[in-house]
Amino acid sequence: MDIRAWELRKGAYSIIPKTEFNALLGQVNTPRYDNNFSVTQSIPNPGLTKAKRQLGEEYMNSSRQLLEISKQELTYNIRQSYFQIRYLQAVQQVFQREDSLLRQFVKVADIKYRTGETNLLEKTTAETRQQQLQQSLQQVINQTENEKLKLQYWINSPVELSIEDKDFTVIPLTQLLDSSYIESSPSLMYARQQISLLTADRKVKKAEAGPDFNIGYFIQSFAGTQEVNGQLETYNATPRFQGATVGVSVPLIGLKGYRANIDAADFQIQVQQKEAELVQSQLRSQLKQYVQQYVFWSENVTYYQNVALPNASSIISNATRGYQSGDIGYVEYAQALQTNLEIQKMYLESINNLNQTITSIQFITNQ
Repeated sequence: MDIRAWELRKGAYSIIPKTEFNALLGQVNTPRYDNNFSVTQSIPNPGLTKAKRQLGEEYMNSSRQLLEISKQELTYNIRQSYFQIRYLQAVQQVFQREDSLLRQFVKVADIKYRTGETNLLEKTTAETRQQQLQQSLQQVINQTENEKLKLQYWINSPVELSIEDKDFTVIPLTQLLDSSYIESSPSLMYARQQISLLTADRKVKKAEAGPDFNIGYFIQSFAGTQEVNGQLETYNATPRFQGATVGVSVPLIGLKGYRANIDAADFQIQVQQKEAELVQSQLRSQLKQYVQQYVFWSENVTYYQNVALPNASSIISNATRGYQSGDIGYVEYAQALQTNLEIQKMYLESINNLNQTITSIQFITNQ
C-alpha cells in the first residue's frame, strides 16, 4: 500500500504554486479613480523540485525494502512452523513404535502374572509406562495441531492444513557460507537505504535555502491629462498601460535556520551510517554463530546415524529377546525401552535443531 501511495505521489513532486490575481482600485496614481490588474506566478527553485522528486523516490524504495523484510520474516515463520510440524510428526511415529513395544511388554507381563511367574509389580510397571507414553503421545498430537494452526495463520489459508507424514530428514544446504552472504539481507539493505533517504532529505533542505523566482504581468489605467511626446493627452479610467515584473526571493533573514536544518541532516546521516555498520556487524556475528551451530548439529546427527541408532536397535532387540526368554527382568527391559526412546527422541531433536539452524541461516542471508 505504501509503495502504491508513493507512486501516486509522483505527480505532486513538481507542483507549481497557485497563480495570484490582484486588483488595485481607487486613487492609485491621481485623485481620480484608477484600476490596476495584475497576475503573478511564483516559480520554486528548480533544484528544490528535483530534490523533492528524488526524496519521494527514496521513500518509495524504503517502502519496497520494508516489504522485502516482511516477506523475509513471513518466509522464515512459515519454514519454522513447517519443519516443527514435521519434527512433531516424527516424534509421534517414535512414540507409536514405542507404544507397540510397551503393548508387548504389558502382554508378556500379564501372562507372567497370570501364570504366577512374577508378581503384580511387574504388570503394574508395564501398564504405567504405557499410560505415561500415551499421555506424552497425546501431548505431541496437541502440539502438532497447534503448530498447524500457526502455519495456517502464516499462509493465510481458510482451510485446515494437511501435511504429508513422511521421513523427517535434514534440509540440504549446498553452498558454503561466509560473511559476504549477509550483503543481500533485507535488514542490511534497508539500513543502507535509509542513508540514501536521509541524503535525499538533506538535498531538499539545502535546496530550500536557494532562491525562488516570480514573474508577473500588470495592466492599469492612468486617468487624467498626461504629457506624451511633448503633447498633452487625456485618458479615462480604462486600463491601457501594461508591463511585466520579475523577482527573486532569497533568505537574507533566517539563513542560520536553513543552515541548522542542513547541519541536523548531516548529523542524522552520520548516525544512520553507524546504524548500518552496527546491523552489518550483528548479522556477521549471527551468521558466524549459526554456522558454528550448523557444524555442531551436523556432527551430532552423524553420530546418532552411525553410532547411537544402531546401538539402540541392538539394545532393544536383545532386551526384547532376553525379557521374553526370562534372561533379564522387567527392570532391565524397562530401562532398555527407555534408553531406546531417549535415543530416538534425541536423534529427532538433533535433526530439528539442525533444520531450525539452517532456516535461521537462510533468514539472515535472504535465501
